[in-house]
Amino acid sequence: MDTSPAATAVKLSSRQAKKWTSIDVDQAAQRQQLDRLEIIRKLQNWSELGVIELKTSGVINIYRVLQKLPSTPGEIEQLVDALYKELQARETQELNRMREVIDLLTGSGCFARSLAQHFGDDLPDQQTECGQCTWCETHQPVRLIAAPPVPWDRERFAKVLKAVEVRDDARFLARVAFGISSPRVTAMKLSGDPVFGSMADHDFTVSTGLSE
Repeated sequence: MDTSPAATAVKLSSRQAKKWTSIDVDQAAQRQQLDRLEIIRKLQNWSELGVIELKTSGVINIYRVLQKLPSTPGEIEQLVDALYKELQARETQELNRMREVIDLLTGSGCFARSLAQHFGDDLPDQQTECGQCTWCETHQPVRLIAAPPVPWDRERFAKVLKAVEVRDDARFLARVAFGISSPRVTAMKLSGDPVFGSMADHDFTVSTGLSE
């Protein structure tokens, strides 16, 4: 039996449900005065050993207030705009990373070497190819078949609006329409709704000019 501090923290802070046993890692670490990484490592270790099936969820970006909160409508609006631009920049960065991976896999070169060089490394012993990836076996670039653009479907979007009462967060509506999960989506029990992911074939950054 594991009696380590991390294992004890998991035991004391776990909550049993019908199917899954859940744990808030941050609360468990704070309760037992441990580093949260100790608990995460313990859970990962148990998962690797086959003792548990680990499923992570509910990861939320938390912002800490370091200065006095704004009090006037103008100051509040300025803060909201700044946060929105920051979130938008992060989202764009993630989309760009995805495109970089696609470019890497559709390029003319060894996948392993391209990936290593992407992170400032290289193959061992000055090798130019790994000999095992699709490029090394065929020396033909992977052809990316792009789906044709889809015209804006007002009827499908109307169904999203009918299912989701939120009107002050356009990006949240987009996440529901594209099937992108989040703690808020889960809390509102939308992941099982037919509208969740119903517009995944559309362009995520499309501008419709619609107002509701």
